[in-house]
Amino acid sequence: MTRREFRKRNQTPAQQAHEAAVRERFQRERPSLRQLLESGDGTEPMMQREYFELQVACRERLRPLREAAGLSLSDMATRTGMDRAAIQKLESGVHANPTISTINRYLHALGKRLVVSIIDETTDAPVALRS
Repeated sequence: MTRREFRKRNQTPAQQAHEAAVRERFQRERPSLRQLLESGDGTEPMMQREYFELQVACRERLRPLREAAGLSLSDMATRTGMDRAAIQKLESGVHANPTISTINRYLHALGKRLVVSIIDETTDAPVALRS
């Protein structure tokens, strides 16, 4: 079994302090989801069905991306630090509930990254998230 690789999160000191304060407050007060949303310290939760649909959509693209890059399962095992069997299970859907972190780890090994877009249903145009 290969050793799991942990990557350092890139946060500014201000982001780290804010996150620490939110965690401490949560431990102390145990706010409800509504309170977290109203305070701006939480985001609207994703429905589990939507999360699984996102996972499936991502997972279905993994093998074609690897094959287009001309890489074998062994190559991916070396690049990701995951074992070959785990990669095969991920690509085939046997591992039906991979984390977004696992998918990102796989994509990073291919020089790719996961981006989720919001699309306007009336125009099929991406919605700008920054003003």
